[in-house]
Amino acid sequence: IGPRWEMGEASETKVDENGIQKTLLSHRGGNEPEWQKQEKAHLRLRELGFNIKMSAYEGGPSGFGFRAKTKEEDLAGEYYGNTYAMGTAILDAWLNAWKLGWTYQCYLSFGQGRWWSSHTSMSQGHRPSPGWLAQTLINRHFANQDILKTEVKNSPLIAIDARTKDEQKKNAPPKAADIPSIYAHASGTDKKISVAVSNLNLNKACNLEIAVPLKFVSKITRYYLKGNPHDTNLDDLKVTVAEEKIDTKNFIDGVLKFKAEPGKASILVFEK
Repeated sequence: IGPRWEMGEASETKVDENGIQKTLLSHRGGNEPEWQKQEKAHLRLRELGFNIKMSAYEGGPSGFGFRAKTKEEDLAGEYYGNTYAMGTAILDAWLNAWKLGWTYQCYLSFGQGRWWSSHTSMSQGHRPSPGWLAQTLINRHFANQDILKTEVKNSPLIAIDARTKDEQKKNAPPKAADIPSIYAHASGTDKKISVAVSNLNLNKACNLEIAVPLKFVSKITRYYLKGNPHDTNLDDLKVTVAEEKIDTKNFIDGVLKFKAEPGKASILVFEK
């Protein structure tokens, strides 16, 4: 998720608000059209009788300066790839991959050091990247349940320089577009429903009404990353996994009112 060196996509060269916003939109405003084409190809192959499944052997944050041409590009890539904002983009993108037909998704890489490593080096505290922590939330509170159909209505739009579905060529110039800023995914069992909500707008919160097919719940828990979209764990542990209990009195007629904070994602678990 983010600029890919093997595709000739360069890292950012400076750290600023625009770079954080681009990081949040690195999937929805970037490679999502590619994934949609892969979904169509996958479905077509199955129609032709090929019993195949899609999986990802390398996944997680990107944009790193592995082949950076300048020191500035190297430092900026390392920063953006390890931001809380990248964790938000990762959570939304990996869940969207399941929706589009992916099965296993392997994180690159579980290890210590720079670039795609999940943690800083032992000498620097062995702190987890926000992208890795986002995967922790998915594995603990969303995975291994049935994927449920979700629908987002009336999402605010956000302007971005993005390529349309017909312009996914290596040297195609960016084209301005308006895309939704709110995305949701759901999974569940016979005893609970998990709803993941992502707000990809860095500057604006959004008041939501989350409707689930339950009339009564005994418990609602929000799991999220504590910190700021600008934060990293490179020099200090600023981004951590957190949870909070939500009063079930706020769940009325199957609907919970929820404020999606700017640049953040949450998994809300509704239990019978």
